[in-house]
Amino acid sequence: MYDVTVNVRNRSTQNVTGVRVSGFGGRSTNDERVTLELTEPGAIGPGQTWTETVLTAVPAPLWGKFHWQATASGIGPSVIGATTTSQQPWLLILLIVVLVIDALILLVRLVQRLRRRGDLSDPGSGGAQFADFPGGDGSGQLDVEAAVAAAGGVNRESELEAVS
Repeated sequence: MYDVTVNVRNRSTQNVTGVRVSGFGGRSTNDERVTLELTEPGAIGPGQTWTETVLTAVPAPLWGKFHWQATASGIGPSVIGATTTSQQPWLLILLIVVLVIDALILLVRLVQRLRRRGDLSDPGSGGAQFADFPGGDGSGQLDVEAAVAAAGGVNRESELEAVS
């Protein structure tokens, strides 16, 4: 939410009436993403300034430059006032960096845990060998019957087949 203040000053020596004020904001000077809901100022005395502040919602996240423009018309040539604001959502950037670092740490811990358990081989070792498991003889093959018996289970030949 932004408080946008528009000032219209009468630089003449007479009262000015019939002034219409409109305004908008956007990512460029041609982009009318937000319209300012301004009231008509009525009569403005010589040397007086009419001021109105409008609470405006801007689509988030707002990153980079945002252009604001107001136009006073109705008496003579239109007068345009413009300004540009610049926003960098540093808290959002910091949050994203922290989440990426956290995800990398979790990934490294998962890989280390899998290597410790033997579910993941070390790079360059040629893969996991079954010698580390009961019933394995280091040949890259596993004797299912010996592995099941070593684990204290029941051998179910109809469900498990030995790799040959």
